[in-house]
Amino acid sequence: MKTTLLATILVALIGQSVTAASYNQTITAIFGSGNPNNGWTTDAGGGVTLGLRAKDRTSGAIVNANEVYSYPTGTIFVPNARAKWNWEFSINSGSANLDVTYDYYVAIDRDPSQCINYLVVPALSSWNDNVYGNNSTANGSGVKGTAALLAQNNNIAQQSQNLVFAGGNPNIDATYNYELFAVAKGAGPSGARVASVGITVVVGLGGAADSDCDGIPDDIDACPHSDLSATVVIGGCDSGVPNTLFANGCTIADLIAHCAASASNHGQFVSCVAELTNTLKANGAITGKQKGAIQSCAAKSSIGK
Repeated sequence: MKTTLLATILVALIGQSVTAASYNQTITAIFGSGNPNNGWTTDAGGGVTLGLRAKDRTSGAIVNANEVYSYPTGTIFVPNARAKWNWEFSINSGSANLDVTYDYYVAIDRDPSQCINYLVVPALSSWNDNVYGNNSTANGSGVKGTAALLAQNNNIAQQSQNLVFAGGNPNIDATYNYELFAVAKGAGPSGARVASVGITVVVGLGGAADSDCDGIPDDIDACPHSDLSATVVIGGCDSGVPNTLFANGCTIADLIAHCAASASNHGQFVSCVAELTNTLKANGAITGKQKGAIQSCAAKSSIGK
């Protein structure tokens, strides 16, 4: 999976408990007068209600087809270009204030392809302009600020974010996913989810397929199902050599797998790996020591025997 310079916590959100969401819900938008209240995708559990949506920045229009929101590519407010849409979250902690029972996290997909690469951040402390209020706060009447004091005295927090704030390109066809979830206080982002909601935003024609999440779309990826292991492993032997991903979408491990598939015996496999590593060394992709480590693992393996 790809990494990003801004990633503070990168998790594969697998096996998490996610309850059924409700669509096109109405929640008072306290973060700015004139914001529509409708179009939220919500989930409730443990006394909290969580909401996510995407919204047209200019018209306020919301297109929510069962948690999938669709908007055009392009920008507004030139020269300070912003994507034409915002993604927004709402947390209502119910009868207890925000800082009492649960911690809240937002997962932000930074991969424009159909692959998902989440940056997971604490929802209350990652922005200094969250808007806080309570169940009686009117539209646009929330108080903006940092979490510490406001979370102690309120049970609602909301935020509106633009794609470009996280480094996204609003001018390309893309597919982005966002998640908002609550866990027991202190459990961390991998803790069991008490409530969890997710949405997908399709921009323009949507992102290209990227089956192996290597950042290279399938239609130009020579190895669309790459082995993305950190190091080159052959038949259980870890060479310790970094498993480099090349511009064509193939890794060293992929090229070795091709040797294994095309060899009719062990000798042919070892010979193919030797030729491959000689080429990689000549091109500066690996060192002489790394070449030896890969060839040693190939020789020890039972591939082709």
